[in-house]
Amino acid sequence: MSEKYDNYLKEHIGNVEKGYKWMKNHLPKEIFDGITENDEWNIVQHDLSKYGKEEYDAYDDYFYGDKNDARVKDKFNKAWLHHIHNNPHHWQYWLLVEDDPENDRNFVCIEMPKHYIIEMVCDWWAFSWASKNLYEIFDWYRAHFMNIKLHMKSQIYLENVLSELKKALDEEIYGYVEQKRFEFEHPLSPLLEHSDSEGDLLIDDEEEAKLIDELLDEISENGR
Repeated sequence: MSEKYDNYLKEHIGNVEKGYKWMKNHLPKEIFDGITENDEWNIVQHDLSKYGKEEYDAYDDYFYGDKNDARVKDKFNKAWLHHIHNNPHHWQYWLLVEDDPENDRNFVCIEMPKHYIIEMVCDWWAFSWASKNLYEIFDWYRAHFMNIKLHMKSQIYLENVLSELKKALDEEIYGYVEQKRFEFEHPLSPLLEHSDSEGDLLIDDEEEAKLIDELLDEISENGR
């Protein structure tokens, strides 16, 4: 048993739930049409197979041991295969590999149910919550999307979710900055004027970046 891996799992699963709650509170309700309470329960029970004997030790040894050891790598590959075959929030779960020589492609993409796509996004986004850079997911997706194989309908829904997520984050972050800018420019009292000796407002680009970082930290910490 590894304390580091246990702490990672606890944090990751917590960030998946935190991300889902944030999305549920900020994204259009239409995104969640058809998603039931039972589906939501599956999302917050995320990655429980990683505690099982088929995965736990192999993951622990790989990420907190010597991943260059061939035996460690082989055990991890088998554990990862078990994980994606037992967790439908991974797109690989919905990939049917075929051996038909007449088929141009040797795989078929099965349409993913919406709630598994939502969970997949929350899974990806959990690493952004851990790093406190909630926009990190978009860079990650741009770097990986060519290797992600999805049914066309699933692809469209996924990118709609990501688009709405980006829009909601922008509204939350930059709405907060504009509110602070307004407060600086329209103080309640002359005694609260925020300007330097030359009358220039002190909320410059550097201050704006600081405000954004502060809000991202607050969201990451509190999930609001």
